[in-house]
Amino acid sequence: MTGNLVLRGEAGSGVYWRYENWIRRQEARYRSVVGMTGPIAALRKSDLDLLPPDLILDDIWIPMRLRLRGRRVLFSEEAVAYDQAFDDAREFDRKVRTLAGNYQIFARMPALLSPRANPSWFETVSHKVMRLVCPWALVALFAVSCAGLTASRGTMVWRMLIALQLVLYGAALVGRRAGRLAGVARTFLVLHAAALVGLWRFVTGQQKITW
Repeated sequence: MTGNLVLRGEAGSGVYWRYENWIRRQEARYRSVVGMTGPIAALRKSDLDLLPPDLILDDIWIPMRLRLRGRRVLFSEEAVAYDQAFDDAREFDRKVRTLAGNYQIFARMPALLSPRANPSWFETVSHKVMRLVCPWALVALFAVSCAGLTASRGTMVWRMLIALQLVLYGAALVGRRAGRLAGVARTFLVLHAAALVGLWRFVTGQQKITW
């Protein structure tokens, strides 16, 4: 069972975490959550195997292994832990570690990617895998938009698509100085950039297992 982490403060990471908690509530109501909240979680001693010494994310590894065995991981909204929402610079380092750990887990437990082996395959792909894919999708979207604009000689649809992306990236560059929505846009891109850096650290073995 995992508890409910509440982040205090107005930093963009707080908005992200509220969305993350909403996803976990829906997963728990449907079948099972696919990750635990590190600061507040509990499980039976018999369900805890020895952890690999170089493991980055025990709070994802443990529930994922339990799901492969057909066990459910519940979410308790009443069990609450509190922390402060980090600014984007500190949140970036935290997410790099988290996403590098996700790459490690999928590399070591490929059965998670099989709909026959993983009872929570849909939740795993939509919640965890797509988070790793999304940065590449953003890059591909911008490249396709530029190619479409060139090929169509400036069709309005492609102009609008590129303009919307530039507004997003411009707002992220300015950050909270341009208002709360711009701050959220900045956090959105910071988290996606962390996925790219996390991949690099996983592939090169540079990610430390300690915080």
